[in-house]
Amino acid sequence: AVAARPARRVAARCALELPQGVTTLKPLEDRIFVKVAEVEEKTEGGVLLPSSAQKRPTSGDVVSVGPAPTVTLKQGQTIIYSKFGIGVEELNMGGELYALLRERDVLGTMPRSGATVDDLSEIQPIADRLLVVADGEAKETKGGLLLTGTANEKPATGKVVRAGPGVPKMGEDGKPTNEMEPVPYPAGTKVVYFKYAGSDIKDKDGNTFKLLDAEDILGTYA
Repeated sequence: AVAARPARRVAARCALELPQGVTTLKPLEDRIFVKVAEVEEKTEGGVLLPSSAQKRPTSGDVVSVGPAPTVTLKQGQTIIYSKFGIGVEELNMGGELYALLRERDVLGTMPRSGATVDDLSEIQPIADRLLVVADGEAKETKGGLLLTGTANEKPATGKVVRAGPGVPKMGEDGKPTNEMEPVPYPAGTKVVYFKYAGSDIKDKDGNTFKLLDAEDILGTYA
């Protein structure tokens, strides 16, 4: 997809400008160095996530990863992350936009670069995160009164589409082991979650997908 240049330039002005001539950056510890995907104004047939939605994630391709043994991501993978998350630093290098972030700030991966809204259901959450399709908003009250658009109750229930692989179990020495603690909410589980948790992504049909941490789940129901 072709980038919308005005949106791209606005993003770059907010980024840390690296010195002229710098062409590579080696991340330290568990940090990930990402080439940020170019942005389009329209989502239909365009890139996965619009830049105008400040609380929504954005996407990019992993250029390099830090040496920490806990890092699971690899060069070339396409990831999604919260652009305004704590610890996410945007960098302008050679006129291109990059991001430096910790792996824990990554929400999930996509099967290919240049993902579109048609690929939302293919998001693979990492660690103990979950991809949930949210239930629709309430259109009327229990008494039958219609709600206005601004008064519609924000959904806090949905169905798990896919769960991450889990996180390493901690050993008696307090260090992570090679054994994984799986996420206890498999695909198909109906969940109740903290109303304002996670990151929202809408597909072109208006369905809302949420990327949640396992700890955001308040309960399950049949």
